[in-house]
Amino acid sequence: MELRQALRLLHGKRVLLFTGSGFSFGATSLRLDDNGIPMEFRSAREISQELAETCGLEEDEGLGITSQYFREHKSDKELINFLKKEFTVSSISDSHKSIGNIDWMRSYTTNYDEIIEESHQQAGKILASVSIDSDPKDFPDKKKVCVHLNGYIGNLTPATLDREFKLTAYSYNKDTLTNSLWYDQFLDDLRSCDVIVFIGFSGVYDLDITRDLMSLKELRDKSIFIVGPKERPGAVTMLKNFGEVYKIGLDGFINEWKVTPKPVVPPERSYKCFSRLPDTWNNTLWRSSDVHNLLWRGEVNDTLIHNAHLRYDSFPYVIFRQKVNHLLDYIEKGKRSFIITAGLGNGKTLFLKEACQALQKNNWIVWEQTRDLTSVYSEIEEICQIEAKIAIIMDNSGERTHLLRTIKRHRNQDTLVILAERSSRYEISFERYLEFDEEIINLDIDRLTIDEINRFVQYLNRHGLWGDKASLSNEDKAYYIQKKCKGQIGKCVIGLIEDTYLSSSFGTLIKGIQTKSRFYKLFLYILCAKEYGFLLEYSDLWDVLGSATLNNTNVRKDPSMREIIDFEAEKICFNSSTLAEHILKHHVNSWDIVSFLKDLFGALEGRVNRSRKVKNQLKALMQYRTLSKITRDNAAIFDYYENISQFAYCQTQPQFWLQYGIAKTANSDFDLARKYFDSAYALANAMGGYN
Repeated sequence: MELRQALRLLHGKRVLLFTGSGFSFGATSLRLDDNGIPMEFRSAREISQELAETCGLEEDEGLGITSQYFREHKSDKELINFLKKEFTVSSISDSHKSIGNIDWMRSYTTNYDEIIEESHQQAGKILASVSIDSDPKDFPDKKKVCVHLNGYIGNLTPATLDREFKLTAYSYNKDTLTNSLWYDQFLDDLRSCDVIVFIGFSGVYDLDITRDLMSLKELRDKSIFIVGPKERPGAVTMLKNFGEVYKIGLDGFINEWKVTPKPVVPPERSYKCFSRLPDTWNNTLWRSSDVHNLLWRGEVNDTLIHNAHLRYDSFPYVIFRQKVNHLLDYIEKGKRSFIITAGLGNGKTLFLKEACQALQKNNWIVWEQTRDLTSVYSEIEEICQIEAKIAIIMDNSGERTHLLRTIKRHRNQDTLVILAERSSRYEISFERYLEFDEEIINLDIDRLTIDEINRFVQYLNRHGLWGDKASLSNEDKAYYIQKKCKGQIGKCVIGLIEDTYLSSSFGTLIKGIQTKSRFYKLFLYILCAKEYGFLLEYSDLWDVLGSATLNNTNVRKDPSMREIIDFEAEKICFNSSTLAEHILKHHVNSWDIVSFLKDLFGALEGRVNRSRKVKNQLKALMQYRTLSKITRDNAAIFDYYENISQFAYCQTQPQFWLQYGIAKTANSDFDLARKYFDSAYALANAMGGYN
């Protein structure tokens, strides 16, 4: 991102400040010179050298080693007194003061000092100093905090020296950030902001915290690094891998900010969680590969749906569902809340896309939710305030029921809300939708009508997708869909896969991946996420599997993996829940599935207190119904439940014991099932209000 563009966006209030050690230069501490005058902050190297000399260490081994050596040969009290003088602020520079005048989205720092807090205080603002040992829930207005990733000097005591103050070699080796309650908030902020301004980052310690995060393209494209004019060439070269670098220092950055005119009109809000349906569309032609990708891989092309909606007879990309017209009729009668339901792979996402086109044709401004970051709440509020016919579209709404209260609070009587969820999930959570709107209308699209079946037959004829059934009459094909497939698109697609070369080709692809551990875990994660209905993004792959997997050259160049992931665009291409279930059921060993799911459960369980999304995923992973569809081996199923029962989260969750009891019932172990059901009800009653 160019500096001028970043400076203009500073007026948009969605800019994240991230400071490193170089940011402190120009401020003074409580350390005094021989004349009793406060001295400027020093570099970590200078501090380390003095510590080494003080405790008789012949060579400076770096701040982590020298501070640990100092503790062993002096005392914690002496080290704390030394650090208090070094990092407690006496005065700050004019440029520091100007930082407090900028309306930052949030502030993070790897520094121990309170320079950011002081700069805001002098601007008449109060920032709370927060260490990553604290709980984000304790700070409702998170804009008014400065998060100290390595510890805060004001909290330094003998008790916090190891626990939250990242200084010694021991504490630096602890993976404190990723295990903290602030980690998910930190990731969320990086993804939801418009710009990330790094000031004073240059050393290896500063960058280690964010190195893996900044390897994501979506973050690199909006990051700028402000470093000193004399910054080492090697450091500048390294930083260029993570964003644009400007050797102007803090003073230069503030000077540029002061001469950048404030926009007459504030920068247009950049929505991170919602996407507005565009007013204009390209006149794109469809190809056979587009239809194949739609049916087999779940890749939906919005532009092609738009063009098909305009001229279906000559543009057979999708078949339009009759209940879209039912939806429009209800809207015409004044209804404003809808929940679309269907089974796995039976077309609810495509239905929403078709509905979006029909709504736009009727002059609705359509907003589709695409992500679930913390900015989603403010985005909902702003969208609901737009003076126009507003339609909010939310797929996989079971994962997002927490947002319904926000929509209910801000919508007006004309705001249209269309939700979609799998039928099985809707059946157990419909009360939440009634709480949102007791007049909400459920449109179930699980089965095709007779007319839709006939049009689907013609659709498959047109694209040559019948395989071995191509010689059947149209009547027999319609009978096959209606009776054998129960009128369901998903079952029909699976049947066609099994009758063509595709099934064996998928088997060959899986065998090639199974021999490569990193490839296999990545593939299984994507498949299981689709089966369990997770809202999976590329950054989630990094979060669970680590950057070593995604940045591995062999993984990125492998033809099989490139079929599934677009590494350049950082996008998951595989979106078919129907195909995912088929592959897991027929081409992956049950024990491989269970082994991966156990590892995934363990990785998520360690973060359960940090994210609602993680809690929802853990509850989904407990579901016997889903597991039994993809794992036919009872021994593997019980091994899975036996293993995850060791986690404290499972032991206290009614949902776990309920699902474990269902599994035991299916295996005719009724005595143990009853005990598990009793445990589930006892825990639920103790919680109060548990649904």
